[in-house]
Amino acid sequence: MEQTLAVGEPTGSWLDSLLAVRVQVNAESLIAAGLLVAAVLTRFSDLETRVMSHDESLHTFYSWQLEQGKGYQHTPLMHGPLQFHLVALSYFLFGDSDASARFPAALAGVAAVGLILVFRRWFGRTGTLVTAGLILISPFMLYYSRYVRNEAFIVVEALLMFWAMFRYYETRQTRWLYLLAVALSLHFMTKETAFLYAAQAMLFLAAHLIWRLYDERWNSEARRALFMLGVAALVIGTSVAMVAYFRERAAGTGAAAESLQPLDPGAEILPGASLSPLIALAGTLALVGGILVGAMVVREFGPRLRRDFPSLDMLLIIGTLTLPQLAAIPASVLGWDPLAFQDPSARLRTGIVISILVLISIGIGWAWDIRRWLPIAGVFFLPYFLFYTTLFTNSQGLWSGLVGSLGYWLVQHGVERGSQPAYYYALIQIPFYEFLPAIGSLLALWMGVGALGRRRSPTERIDRFPVMLFVGYWAVTAFLIYSFAGERMPWLTVHIALLLILLSGWAIGKFIDSIDWRMFQEGKGWLLAPLVLIFLLAASRTLGALLGPNPPFAGSTLEQLRATNTLFAAAAVAIGTAVAIAAIGRGWPAAGLRKLGGLTFLLILAGLTARTAFRAAYRNGDNATEFLVYAHSATGVKNVMAQIEDLSRRTTDGLAIKVAFDDDVSWPINWYMRNYSQALYYGATPSRDLLNYPVVIAGDNNWGKIDPLMKDLYHSFEYIRMWWPMQDYYGLTWERLSNAFRSAQMRSALWQIWFNRDYSEYAQVTGRDFSLEHWTPSDRMKLYVRKDIAALIWDYGITPAALEPEPYVDPYAAKLITLEAETVIGGNGSALGQLTRPRGVSIAPDGSLYVADAM
Repeated sequence: MEQTLAVGEPTGSWLDSLLAVRVQVNAESLIAAGLLVAAVLTRFSDLETRVMSHDESLHTFYSWQLEQGKGYQHTPLMHGPLQFHLVALSYFLFGDSDASARFPAALAGVAAVGLILVFRRWFGRTGTLVTAGLILISPFMLYYSRYVRNEAFIVVEALLMFWAMFRYYETRQTRWLYLLAVALSLHFMTKETAFLYAAQAMLFLAAHLIWRLYDERWNSEARRALFMLGVAALVIGTSVAMVAYFRERAAGTGAAAESLQPLDPGAEILPGASLSPLIALAGTLALVGGILVGAMVVREFGPRLRRDFPSLDMLLIIGTLTLPQLAAIPASVLGWDPLAFQDPSARLRTGIVISILVLISIGIGWAWDIRRWLPIAGVFFLPYFLFYTTLFTNSQGLWSGLVGSLGYWLVQHGVERGSQPAYYYALIQIPFYEFLPAIGSLLALWMGVGALGRRRSPTERIDRFPVMLFVGYWAVTAFLIYSFAGERMPWLTVHIALLLILLSGWAIGKFIDSIDWRMFQEGKGWLLAPLVLIFLLAASRTLGALLGPNPPFAGSTLEQLRATNTLFAAAAVAIGTAVAIAAIGRGWPAAGLRKLGGLTFLLILAGLTARTAFRAAYRNGDNATEFLVYAHSATGVKNVMAQIEDLSRRTTDGLAIKVAFDDDVSWPINWYMRNYSQALYYGATPSRDLLNYPVVIAGDNNWGKIDPLMKDLYHSFEYIRMWWPMQDYYGLTWERLSNAFRSAQMRSALWQIWFNRDYSEYAQVTGRDFSLEHWTPSDRMKLYVRKDIAALIWDYGITPAALEPEPYVDPYAAKLITLEAETVIGGNGSALGQLTRPRGVSIAPDGSLYVADAM
């Protein structure tokens, strides 16, 4: 966003100078300000209402423990430490609550909209505003900006990374390398997707550098040929080694990843040999190719490499900062367990690997420019060490970060948590939520193909960074990577959607700028636009009437006649508006009318996208009807907690009620029980001691153990605790898809799910129950309230009259065994050798027995 500043004469006072600054406000500034205000409102509104999901509650609880002074230890299971520190800071500033836990993500969501404005020089004025608007209304960007996960922060870090890369290529100013290092450091402290982002950036920079070098004039054609031979060997060797490595990882058991417990330090975690011959051969080929490439380039260009090739600078910075964190790969290839970082001998071995990688990074930095490299590395690693060690209170955090982070998620590739199909993003997440950026990206592809048709002249050099080629490459590789990755989860769609939004924002901006707005003003465009809108809606309704479950001209019943009338009415409106458009737009060129129709179509999609985002974030935030969440807590959790709080305040005038909960409901109940002074976690082993607790919560996996103990003394109330989206999309085949789209009833049912998240028609077609009260898949829980307590709280539907329950049968009574003491010491009384209130026992070194007694 650009602003025109007119500065008055200096007055000698900084305040007078500040007041003398006059800001010229234009339409662009007003639109940008409006987008930021809308971002604040949409990201921060009503953050308290939605229940904490399973994963959210883990993040919020351990952040709360950190804020309470109980410490924090990084574990790769919950990704990087940055989020925990930010959420703990939010608790410190605003108190602990569901809303304050989400403040950091919401702030990052606002920052993402604002950061788009710095891309104006590449996206254009219109494209920048369109892109910011797309992020504002994106369902995934909105939802996960109100969710205690890492994705909201990664969006900001990715934008900072892109900004730094684009600006450094243009200016060669070192400050942009500092920003690049900061963005990378923040990302590595946030989530392991940083490894993917670093790899994507390095791959593009390497390809761009190779093209630049090939495009240069070489003094020796022989060296150029050897250079290309080395490139081929490097690419082939690296590709084969990576494919073989990940195939072997996927074949592993992944047992260590599930528990994060160290294996035998000497055990192999890959089947067969520690280092397969194929990986060794491919790695050797890649190494030889890399050496050949380096030798030829240094011989040919020498000092120019530091001066004329900014892609090389960024490639070296990203590579050397990432290299020490790749120790898990050589460790696992050698047959060592990268997750055994708690074992001293394992730390010694991986420490040697880390040291070697650090020395390689320093050596590369020295060869490049050590005076620039050292402070850049300091900017990266200083906050990295601070956060991973929790301000130097957890030394093991260095090992869990440098080795465990990548090691854990490499194993997860083989575990495939969630078991989502490979088409999960292509057929479910993007079509249901990010359809506008997907269509906009197709427009960008069309424009890109057209640009390729314009050949570069022989004398034209490749001096500008290909920003949109970079964005398009990133969008494609992100889609392929996350579709290939073993773990496919809804929130990972954010990493695909961000690039689709950037790509489509630029393309839609170019499209809008191509419209002849002068003709729009002079040619009654203000009248044509609503007519085009009505035509598109009427045409869609006509198509829907023809393809719907009640086709026209099918009979004379009321429903059949209504379907016929709907078709006639919609077709008449479509034909009428088409005639009106032809008459009014007679002076318009055909291209102008097509662009007006395309713009109207994009506006309709924008409205649908905003509606989808609003519904997902505010209306269905706790419901399983949405696909952009996975294991999500149901509203029953907060209903239960509201009742427990009411019972506690009525009976203890605070949060001191005795309440017990099991392992099945521990998340998110752990978070919601944080302030209850007498909360008991009893795991999966209930005992008679639970009868001392007036309130008990148990998940459905433990009902068989709890019900016999509770049934006569407690009232029980059943709730849905957690649910998952409908999963009928598993196992799709071309035959299933073909049958679905040939059936008018199924088409209508799928449309209702897509458009309204209404499963009633789908339930009729499939003969199943998709009502929320009977939703499956779901987990349930019971709230047990002891009858003597319930009788005191009559407005919960329990009669205040004295209760006369059936005689209580202790389920443990038949299994009790009475054991007689072999020796009795003392007795009840105050005489010598007798005890009144014994409190403790201790045995002296000489065998004497001492008993502490309260007189």
